[in-house]
Amino acid sequence: MPPRIELSIIFLDDLNITYTKRFMVGRKFFDIRIKNVLIDVNSDLWHANPSIYKENDTLKFPFKNVKARTIWQRDLRKKKSAESYGYKIYYIWENDIKDLSDEENRDLMMSVVSDILPKFKNLTTFQKRKLENRIKFLSTVTKEIQKSAEALSASAV
Repeated sequence: MPPRIELSIIFLDDLNITYTKRFMVGRKFFDIRIKNVLIDVNSDLWHANPSIYKENDTLKFPFKNVKARTIWQRDLRKKKSAESYGYKIYYIWENDIKDLSDEENRDLMMSVVSDILPKFKNLTTFQKRKLENRIKFLSTVTKEIQKSAEALSASAV
């Protein structure tokens, strides 16, 4: 999962929200399950983000090329299957979260969680600030780890 989603998961941990990562419905995986809600974080490439790709665009994958509409049809079948089991699905696009500030990331997860668990709509300013500070810290650590990994990759070349 992308680092931003890992931060969101830490946010769920901080709120003591029970969830499942990589939850399978039928034969398809979803990133997060909270009660009867599934949250799927879609990669812009692997899921052919409609704000980036057109229906007839061909996406090049390691072993084959696929039209965007074929990917959308597959994802729609996945969604309908999950809905047939009684799940509500939230989609978060990579493009929509990759440049979010820590506060925006927190607010996004709060809006999703508030819809699922209404008691979280009333978090106090203190609780929000505490969560924001934790996310900022974890975001800084994640960025430092990514820089170190990039430096190690560059030096290995």
